Amino acid sequence: MRVAHSLPYTGLGLALLATFGVAGQSKQSQFKQAQQAPQARPSETSFINPVSASWSDLLEVQAALPKMATAIPEASQLPIELPPQFLPLPGKLTDVRGLSQPQGGGAEPLVLCPSLGAEPALDLSFPAQADVPGSLGASYIPPSASGDVGPAHLMTMMSNNVQIQDRVGGVISMVDLDSFWSPTLIVSTTQGRVSYDALSGRWIATARGGALGGLGSTSLLFAISDTSDPTLGWDFYTIVADAATTNFPDWIPHGTNATWVTVTANMFTFPAGALAGVKMWVIDMATALAGGPITVHTFATGFLAPLLGGATGNSFTACTSLDTATTDMWVVNTTFGATGTPSPRCVQLVKVEVTPGPIPVASGLPGSPFGGTTSLCFVSTNFSTTQPTGAGGVGVAQVGDLRFMAPFSVRVSSAVFRNGKIWVAHQGGLPLAPAAQSRVASFWHQLDPTLAFPGGAAPAPNGMLLQDNVIDGGVANSGIMMPGISVNCGDDAVIGFSRFDATRNPESGYVVRVGSDPVSAQGPMRLLKSGDSSYWKNFGVGTTAQWGLHSATGVDPVDDKTFWTLQEHAALRVGPADNDSRWGTQWGRIGECGEPTIFDDPDAASVCVGGPATFSVGATPFLAPIGFYQWRKNGVSIPGATASSYTIPSTVAGDGGTYDVLVTDGCGTALSAPALLDFTGAVVGTHPAPQNVSAGDAAAFFITATGTGPITYSWRKNGVPLVPAQTSNLLLIYPVHVSDVGTYDCVATDLCGPGISNTAVLSCEPKNGGNFDTYTLELQIYQQPLAGIACQTGSHTLSVGAYGEGLSYVWRKGGSPIVPPETNSTLVLNPIVPGDEDFYDVIVMDVSGSILSDSVFIEVSEAPSFTLNPVNASAPIGGSASFTVVAIGDPFITYQWLKGGLQGPLFAIPGSVDATHNIPVVGNSHAGRYQCRASNDCGPTLSTIAKLTITL
Repeated sequence: MRVAHSLPYTGLGLALLATFGVAGQSKQSQFKQAQQAPQARPSETSFINPVSASWSDLLEVQAALPKMATAIPEASQLPIELPPQFLPLPGKLTDVRGLSQPQGGGAEPLVLCPSLGAEPALDLSFPAQADVPGSLGASYIPPSASGDVGPAHLMTMMSNNVQIQDRVGGVISMVDLDSFWSPTLIVSTTQGRVSYDALSGRWIATARGGALGGLGSTSLLFAISDTSDPTLGWDFYTIVADAATTNFPDWIPHGTNATWVTVTANMFTFPAGALAGVKMWVIDMATALAGGPITVHTFATGFLAPLLGGATGNSFTACTSLDTATTDMWVVNTTFGATGTPSPRCVQLVKVEVTPGPIPVASGLPGSPFGGTTSLCFVSTNFSTTQPTGAGGVGVAQVGDLRFMAPFSVRVSSAVFRNGKIWVAHQGGLPLAPAAQSRVASFWHQLDPTLAFPGGAAPAPNGMLLQDNVIDGGVANSGIMMPGISVNCGDDAVIGFSRFDATRNPESGYVVRVGSDPVSAQGPMRLLKSGDSSYWKNFGVGTTAQWGLHSATGVDPVDDKTFWTLQEHAALRVGPADNDSRWGTQWGRIGECGEPTIFDDPDAASVCVGGPATFSVGATPFLAPIGFYQWRKNGVSIPGATASSYTIPSTVAGDGGTYDVLVTDGCGTALSAPALLDFTGAVVGTHPAPQNVSAGDAAAFFITATGTGPITYSWRKNGVPLVPAQTSNLLLIYPVHVSDVGTYDCVATDLCGPGISNTAVLSCEPKNGGNFDTYTLELQIYQQPLAGIACQTGSHTLSVGAYGEGLSYVWRKGGSPIVPPETNSTLVLNPIVPGDEDFYDVIVMDVSGSILSDSVFIEVSEAPSFTLNPVNASAPIGGSASFTVVAIGDPFITYQWLKGGLQGPLFAIPGSVDATHNIPVVGNSHAGRYQCRASNDCGPTLSTIAKLTITL
């Protein structure tokens, strides 16, 4: 049920009237010609004027309403309850997908592209709408999830709000349901649905308008976007559903093809709630695309009964056609074919074809084994139209709450026409009679309406029944409910659903059927979003709680291969009371996707402090468009830096660092190469000169520098600032000691940053032929070679520092002189090979003799290598998983495990520093990619990437 609210035609109502005006409607006289059985023609044709509004107009209406509240309304605010036994629910087109057009005779190719060949992965998942009250504080159950994917947007229309997102989950805009439909001047709107028509590149929405039995209660609302961008203009239409206001429409799905937008409804009497029959409106698509008056052909309430020889139920659903050249519209229903135990269940077909005018004509198909024009087709996955209702201890179970949920009807919840075939999805009861039904399963069927009806119940393929299957939890009180199906150009199919049983919170999942699979085959159930809490909410009305009515699955119009599904789950409760339960909805993208390609990385920048700095990136999307950029400094996101370029208008010294950008499109995320921002500093003109003085004498170093503003100086010895600090451009050392020997430079800094001089060496010799140290000979080593680790294929340098007159050197390895001789104060080993591992020393000689240095060991090592890489793993929620590597290499190896989503960069897992990464209790957040980084003194090495998949 939806807790409805209404606005009188005062205040906001008058404001809407002044803003949007009133749409007009005219009618042609009823068709007089006799109808030829088994055909049905429209009872009237209407021409309805639009009210045009931009999304900005809708936001203005929303802004005039109170902000969305958080309180749950009292039960007294609920709308009227109807008797439960009736189960009413609270031109020529160009294919904008760029697919090949069929050639000759308008016949559609059976398959427009190859099958994916293997089950695609769930590569992106994020929240859609949440269980939040609308602008007047009213909450809504069930959510009745409806939505679709467009070239650049995701759009959802539910009982509470209408939301537009980008294709990676960012919310662009949202209004409540009444605000969206406000141009029609109809309030208390319910049963909203929205879809994207890939053939015309437009968004299409329908809803029921008005409180039951009140003004506008018999209104059918229709809207179509001006372009593929739902944030721009829309045209809104109000269609009178029953001029006598004695009946109201209920269960209002719509379907589209190249010629029509078809809307069906069950018509109920008011206030008795008796089913009066099915009514259908067929809207001329060409007039809807033109943006002016639309042509609406109305098929009167109950038109199906004579058409189908009296063998008709209710709740027919029009197929959404994804085939470019199809002009026929198919309307389908599930029902029983004959009495018996168990009685055979069937799919019932109605064809709406074009006749000159163009005028739609509806007909059943002859040849059904059930006789006449019943148009009933056997299915081989039989089901019961009786489901466990939640009453009497039999229903759909969940963990954490002993009460049962009530499933919705077995009516067709989703139907598509693809590659010349009809695909139907619905739920039903199991097991079959005479056993009592104890669980709910979801069923799908594929039919070819050009073939003959099956002569009886038999496994598919059987006549026009090409294949079918059931998605079944298999245990008592389980439920696979609200299936939404779609099919891509390669005949691959995805069915999304909600899942229940006594071991889990209400969650969402999906099944994939690959087009190349054997007949009637399907993949295993996959998890979309696990439930966060138990759920039971009915606002205190009745003894059962209803979960939902329908869900949505669509094919991406960008590539016509990738799937998107919108499903419901139990979100985190906000308290212990029943009405503290919360539903949530989740988008999932199922397909093979890649990251954007960055063809122009940001360039490094050197600027003056106070000046501007700009970084920019060039990228092409894998799946257009690029929807999001995120610039980072030193790996940390910069708030608000979300464009293709990032500018710092006036830099400060603290802005120095490394900048990169994450680029996200409709498929994934790529990371640019880093760019360094540093600052141009003072320019050194005169550099210090080397000094060689006698011990006890003076040494002086001098520089000159130019720059912006005042210049400061800091002298350094061997790269370390002198203590105490020496801040003049002249450095005087007096008297010089042996300890002063080293390399000196000076850092000159102006307002733009530092500039560093060249280095200059200060060397020292004994004064007047004496010794530095009265206890040693003149020849002495003041800097010994150092032991170390040398990495293979790299280089390694040993050096010695000594005083003496006429010094010469002989380097040795393993106690023997190196051949050919190495006679400099430094020894460079390049490239390093395993045989270089040994002890090294050097003989230093002068005119007075020789001295031997320390012997030091050089260890040859290499970066780690993996002898065992991690392997892909799968685990259910609550299970365990682990990844293990084996790496070799010396010296000691350290490990760091990394994790990332199904696309984009990987990040270190805090504390995971062993060769095995264990996940003792698997949660939904653990799904993704894992990689191990093994490191030693010779650098890091990355393992291959392994994926963790969450199974149901």
